Amino acid sequence: EDVQSVPRTQFCVPSHVRAEVHAFVGHFDVELTEGFWLSTSPADEPTHWRQVIFYLDHPYHVTQDEAIHGAMSLKQAADNPRCWDITLEYGGDVVGAGKHTQRLTLDVSC
Repeated sequence: EDVQSVPRTQFCVPSHVRAEVHAFVGHFDVELTEGFWLSTSPADEPTHWRQVIFYLDHPYHVTQDEAIHGAMSLKQAADNPRCWDITLEYGGDVVGAGKHTQRLTLDVSC
């Protein structure tokens, strides 16, 4: 059965230094048939699938020991089932850090 959406999934990324964040990198694991898994993790055997880079519209400034909290949801694009509409929400735990929402399209047709 094809996956048409991925529910909102939360994440937390700690920062060990003061820096500008320009992107998030993601990977996935999927069970294709019972007991047969495909992983795009950088820790697993490489395949023709790769990790995905989600570039931010604007750099996000983090301080040392700040955590970036966020969530991501994916939905198959209505006009092309090989593409995904992604909503990325993120923000820090520092007072005044603010929350950001960004919408992206992942085009895997190339």
